[in-house]
Amino acid sequence: MAYAAFGLEVTGDEGPPIQQGWDAADPDEDPEEYTKTIWAGPGRKLEVTYLVIPNALEMNVEVRLKLNDLGSRSRAVCGNIKVRAPDYGNHSVHLFSCPRSRKWPVPSGSTSVLPLSPPVIALPYSWELQLHVDVDLTVTTTCDNQEEDKHLKFSLEFTRGIRSQEREFDDGQVEVVTWHTLCLV
Repeated sequence: MAYAAFGLEVTGDEGPPIQQGWDAADPDEDPEEYTKTIWAGPGRKLEVTYLVIPNALEMNVEVRLKLNDLGSRSRAVCGNIKVRAPDYGNHSVHLFSCPRSRKWPVPSGSTSVLPLSPPVIALPYSWELQLHVDVDLTVTTTCDNQEEDKHLKFSLEFTRGIRSQEREFDDGQVEVVTWHTLCLV
């Protein structure tokens, strides 16, 4: 978010930093995508793609797991949560990516908020706001060294009037909540 001139600098271990600046004072400009390449030594490069949005909405996303109390059983979650928006050409942004080898522990009988990174997505300001949240999670319940997996895979669509949606499953529910902040230049 910027209300005047601003800049971006990307640095790596090797090679020159990438620097780019903009004057955000013209709110009539369309969003513009930039891709720059950082050379990090022989045969190693990093492509950085970023989007400059003069008038934007900051869309906050929160994913809550509400698991039923199962006594002494432990629980953990792994998987992916992505968002996509028609204004981005349906390109995905990963909010949660947790491999099975690093499952995130979830207590039973309470609500847990998944650690999303980033929890905020910038979208071009539009009256036709649309955001799709794709949830692909596995909840693992462990009891006496026996694991049982529950796979949760669904997509939710959010528009200006829809702020919260839930999906029920045998042992609880997943709730996705969104809210936005207007960031006009």
